[in-house]
Amino acid sequence: METEFDINNISPPLENNQTFYQPNEIVCKPENTEYELSFRINEFSDEKHERKFINNVKRLIRSSYEYKEWTDFLVDVKHLVNCVVTGEKLGECKIEFHHHPISLENIVTAVIDKFIANKIPFSTSDITYEILKLHFNMKIGVVPLVTTMHQKFHNGFLHININDVIGDYKFFLNNYPLREEMLEVVRRYESINESVNYGWEKDKR
Repeated sequence: METEFDINNISPPLENNQTFYQPNEIVCKPENTEYELSFRINEFSDEKHERKFINNVKRLIRSSYEYKEWTDFLVDVKHLVNCVVTGEKLGECKIEFHHHPISLENIVTAVIDKFIANKIPFSTSDITYEILKLHFNMKIGVVPLVTTMHQKFHNGFLHININDVIGDYKFFLNNYPLREEMLEVVRRYESINESVNYGWEKDKR
């Protein structure tokens, strides 16, 4: 029998301006000095600092044990083993989970922006934790794609039917502050509600 994660047992419901993670301060303060090194930050010194931080968080997420467990759950429990475009099946080829209509990059950025807006100090591990919890609660959108279709999308040659998205991505839209240019991309993706697979016939197996 198929089982689901019990969202209510994972974490309490989010309230306005609430995040999953509420950090305690950690400070390194050597003796006989006024210098303090905080484990967490409140803002970025410049755009380069922000870019490096975002890339670090993305690496932490994708390389984590928890992310692997979550993708295994999608395969073993949710049975998401077929590419939504070609119909090809895991075992015949590699299936990847594409974040849609909000990219992982934009998810990370929006979570960071929420911490900053609410004056909550954060570290790479805090942001990673928050985003992994969102994945486990299925509060982001994903689509299973064969590797070549995944590449085709990122190269600008594939449209994805918004109805093929798995996960409550609208929860994320309602609880995290996407920047206007990110929202424009989401709106464009949401308008695609017909299958466009460039001549591929889905395997009905």
